[in-house]
Amino acid sequence: MSATASNLEGVFLAVRAVISRSGKLLLLQRDASHNRNPSHWEVPGGLIEIGEPLDVALKREVKEETGLMVSPRLANPLTFIGPPAKPRYLELIYRCKRVRGEKVALSGEHQAFRWATVEEALDLELTPTARALMEFLLK
Repeated sequence: MSATASNLEGVFLAVRAVISRSGKLLLLQRDASHNRNPSHWEVPGGLIEIGEPLDVALKREVKEETGLMVSPRLANPLTFIGPPAKPRYLELIYRCKRVRGEKVALSGEHQAFRWATVEEALDLELTPTARALMEFLLK
């Protein structure tokens, strides 16, 4: 975790993006050397830097992890998730309606990507946040 990560009184804030094309969601597989949930699948996103506006964090994280550009003005807040194992860790999830870029270019944090339906995603080894998100999307 970077020294600039948002941590207010022990609460960590993150943003995540639900990006879909042709009815499938973009999933990223964490690198096998990741310190939490190695090789697990997730949606793009990460920690908000101190003082960073949510829209800027969303755009930055998606660009860093996928090479794609999202338009935060056209992103709708979808839900937030605070995994039970980390009660002081909140992830704000946005559905991104407009995405520019055709090819996914992964950062060093991830080893693979795939487009999957929610049902297909639930068959993968997901991070706790990604699993909670997929279950939310099924409702």
